[in-house]
Amino acid sequence: MDRNAIFEKVALHLLRQGAKAQVTEGGFCAYRGLGGRSCAIGCLIPDEKYTKAIEGISFDQDCEVLLESYENLKVTGEFSTGSVDHLLAILDDLVGLERYDDVEFLAALQGVHDHQEPALWPIALAQVAQDYQVILTNEELAEFLDNPTKGFK
Repeated sequence: MDRNAIFEKVALHLLRQGAKAQVTEGGFCAYRGLGGRSCAIGCLIPDEKYTKAIEGISFDQDCEVLLESYENLKVTGEFSTGSVDHLLAILDDLVGLERYDDVEFLAALQGVHDHQEPALWPIALAQVAQDYQVILTNEELAEFLDNPTKGFK
């Protein structure tokens, strides 16, 4: 899955969901949360690959650890057995972490979910799209991010 497809999948998921994935209402963010909600990274992980072992890893805040782990993968060709590496292995398998900045791109998307209120997601997502030169092919999404006051279905 290329960066554009990842962005569109995550953005559409978050905008349609309209709420954070949290362990408890108003609690910590989760890859899988209450009511079947999932976060930016969580929506990329199929149910059969998800494990509770990755909960508690803050993808955007632990980005330095993730980047070090990613560097290790590129040098040795192997992940270790830790939860951080397990999460990276899942994402590498699903979206193909081909460049160092892919981890930073995913962390930016996760940051939208974790650090912005849902009402501000359109503005934050538009900024991520601009920062990472995402080319939108979904016309409805592109129009909405250009003018979020229209509403999104």
